[in-house]
Amino acid sequence: MNELLEQLVGTFVPSATGPAGRSQLVSLCHTLLTSRLSAAPIPDLFHTSEAVQRSLARAGRQSHAVAFADLVRRLESMAVVTRKWSVVHVLAALAETGDVPLPAKPLPRLLMPTSAGAASSTLPSAAVGLSAAAAKEVEMVRRGAGEGAVRAGSGNDGGVSENELLRDVIYALQGIDGRVVAFDKRAQAFAVDPRARVKAGQANLVRRVAELGWLYMRVKAFVVQASAAPSLGLVGQALVGALQGELAEYFKLLAVLEAQVAAGPGAHGQALTLRRLVVWVQDPLVRMKAVAMVADAARGLQGGELVSTIHAFAKHGDPFVAAFVESLLEQVCVPFFAMTSRWMFDGELADPFGEFFVVPNGAASADEAWHGKYELVDGLVPSFVGPDLASDILRIGKSVAFLRRACGVTDFAFDGALVGAWEAVTYASASSQLAGLVAAASDAVNAAVRSTLLGQFKLMPVLDICRRYLLLGQGDFVGYLMELLDDELARPASQVFRHNLLGILETALKSTTPIADAELADKLDVMLLEASPGDIGWDVFSLDYVFTGPLTTIFTNDVRAKYLQLFSFLWRLKRVERHLSSTWQRHVNSASALRQLPELDLVVRKCHILRNEMAHFVFNLQYYIMFEIEGAWTELVELLTSDRTHLDLDAIYGAHEAYIDRILERVLLDGSAEELLSLITQIFALISKFRTTQDVFYDSAMGEVARRAAAEARAYERVLAGEWGTTDKESDASASSYYQLTPQARAQLGAFNVKYDELVTQLIDMLNAQSASALRNLSFRIDFNEFWKSKRSSNP
Repeated sequence: MNELLEQLVGTFVPSATGPAGRSQLVSLCHTLLTSRLSAAPIPDLFHTSEAVQRSLARAGRQSHAVAFADLVRRLESMAVVTRKWSVVHVLAALAETGDVPLPAKPLPRLLMPTSAGAASSTLPSAAVGLSAAAAKEVEMVRRGAGEGAVRAGSGNDGGVSENELLRDVIYALQGIDGRVVAFDKRAQAFAVDPRARVKAGQANLVRRVAELGWLYMRVKAFVVQASAAPSLGLVGQALVGALQGELAEYFKLLAVLEAQVAAGPGAHGQALTLRRLVVWVQDPLVRMKAVAMVADAARGLQGGELVSTIHAFAKHGDPFVAAFVESLLEQVCVPFFAMTSRWMFDGELADPFGEFFVVPNGAASADEAWHGKYELVDGLVPSFVGPDLASDILRIGKSVAFLRRACGVTDFAFDGALVGAWEAVTYASASSQLAGLVAAASDAVNAAVRSTLLGQFKLMPVLDICRRYLLLGQGDFVGYLMELLDDELARPASQVFRHNLLGILETALKSTTPIADAELADKLDVMLLEASPGDIGWDVFSLDYVFTGPLTTIFTNDVRAKYLQLFSFLWRLKRVERHLSSTWQRHVNSASALRQLPELDLVVRKCHILRNEMAHFVFNLQYYIMFEIEGAWTELVELLTSDRTHLDLDAIYGAHEAYIDRILERVLLDGSAEELLSLITQIFALISKFRTTQDVFYDSAMGEVARRAAAEARAYERVLAGEWGTTDKESDASASSYYQLTPQARAQLGAFNVKYDELVTQLIDMLNAQSASALRNLSFRIDFNEFWKSKRSSNP
């Protein structure tokens, strides 16, 4: 190997003089090939100590960095220790043992360094101990170090000394104008007085360092302005406190710099220079830029919006800036997590400045205690929380408030481990823990709400009472109530009084309600709707239920209005059914008497046929509606009582509302099938009119029967007296009555037949055209034997 090295030296350095020189070059090559080419440490106490301080500052140990700087100054003043740099270097190397390899022995220098080289050699490697931005700045200083060193070494030729510039720069770092360096308001930067005799290189270094002072002024102005704002808010106060902490660390840095300037050259003659100051302030400059960037973006923002704005900087491409922003968010998010904890676990808003994303709605009525009292403000939701998680947090707090205020539950409390885990949440752990803790809290409070409603407040029995009485599922009660109300509701609406109806309702309930339901059924009430001209009691009567306590959250005014809408329709359907039943009863009671009028047999027979057709339609429509109600009820019961479902209060309310909406849709009351509903309403009106006409017809027929019976009795008496049984006048009157009654009855019956056929045919056609299979099934039930289809074919 030595022979090869000698050939290499002979080839590239043929001018090497003498064996001694050639041997020295061969030895140097051998050393290069066998050594580890790591950076050689510079025996400079100042740069070694500042590298250690930068490392401590990057680790978030600014106070330790300041303490270390003080210890180094005390070490410099100790005459006992002569190799001060070696002591600090060994301690620094020991601290980094295991993380980086130990440096190799420095290579010997063949040539004496020039003054420029010596100056540049005092600068640390840009790759060691600096952030990316700071390393870039150091490299720029390194490239210009040689020329600057020559100029600095040659003196200032009667100009401003570097010591004076350093003093002014220290002032500039505090936002104070110096003798030579002052703040230029037009340029918004610190600059050297153009009249001062300062070299261009020095002025450039001053501008670089003084940028830190300009950034400090911006941050300080924000802190002062924000602190004076009356509506700063808790999150804003946390931000100001964090920035004040940054400024406090900055002041410690200034104290170190001032001490360095005041100390002058140390034991090794290493004084603080502008170039060294540029290197020293690079990391603080990057950090202050990040602070100023956050301060500028935070102006005028509050609460969650402020947190979201700062959180956006956590995605910065520079890891140094991202780490700083994350440490800042640790402090800023403390009041946010405290407000969230108070809301979730106590159901209370501790938000005096309106910073939390849950806000109370003072305009909400008592009926809207759950649905409208609290609202979610999307703009105040921190970006690391998200809308879905914010909605869950809103529901948890509302559920806790519902339990404690509406339900009066005082013994509910979350698991201590859950509360403790939440209290330990910080910004750093939020991404991994927040969703799980919110889900656990949601499950706990939802189970308590569901248990309270189903148990203490008997939600399911109340829903069943509404189904049986408001939706007319209790047949014996409905029939008996109608029978009792018949005379009262036949009056004009203006003559119907609620207190009379309440007494009738109480009688019907006592006669038909099981004892187990008596307590809940007692809350049934009577409501009289607003009457229109010509309305009678049947048109304005409605049943209602008095909901109290937390049940008003489930049965809101909107839900009660839907129950009223369903009751009105079903009540009218029951009334039509009752009309047909009364018509049939009238026929049965009059059948024997009408045999005395054989000329009316055909009319009566057609009346029976039409009444049966109407009854068939009404019974099938009623069956269809009750089937849909029972189907929806079965699904609701399974959903609310199943142990497999974890429903919150919103889900319980939504399930009940979906149950009512499904019934409204199937009964054609949701507004989606107005034409179908209009046809059904017309059929109801036609049936009611048919019943009235039939009553008139039977009254007339029974009157004719009575008249003929009286005429026969008179004729019999006359015959016994030896007179003619019937006079010509009485015969003419009897014939006139026959000719008036029969044709009129036939005409009216024919009109009803035609109109009813027309309406039912249209209804069947429209039902067949519906997409819902249930409605098509209703069409099949009405025309199961294709009677209407054949009738339509025969009468195109």
